[in-house]
Amino acid sequence: MKLSKQGLDLGLIVTDLEAMTAFYRDLLELPEVGRRTNGWGLMVELGAGSSVIRLLLPTTSATSVPGDLLALTGVRYITFPVADIDETSARLADWGAPLVLPMTDVGTARFVMYADPEGNAVELFQRVNS
Repeated sequence: MKLSKQGLDLGLIVTDLEAMTAFYRDLLELPEVGRRTNGWGLMVELGAGSSVIRLLLPTTSATSVPGDLLALTGVRYITFPVADIDETSARLADWGAPLVLPMTDVGTARFVMYADPEGNAVELFQRVNS
C-alpha cells in the first residue's frame, strides 16, 4: 500500500455532534476544516496535523456501547502527540473530562488518557527530551 498523504483520516460515529465537536474543536483546539451533509448524515471534519478526524451524526440512530478500554475490539482510543501535555491535560481536567488513565511517565515519554463526551479514550502523548 502506498499512502497518498502522511496522515490518516479517522471517522467517529457520534450520537451528540455538538458535544463531540465542542470537545475536539473547542477544548482540544483542532481546527474545523469542513462541515457537510452526505448520504450517511451530518459530518464535521477536524484537522489534526496532516490527519483528519470526521465526526458523523448518522441519519439513522447510533448507540454507544459501554465498556472499558479492552472490553471491545475496534478503535478504542485516539492518540494525539502533543507538545503541551501538562497544559492540555489541565484544560481537560478543568472541563471535567473523565480521567481514564492518570499521567504516566515511562522515562522517554509521558501520557495521560481522558474520555470524550461519548466515552472514547483520548490519549495525550509527549516525548521527553533527553
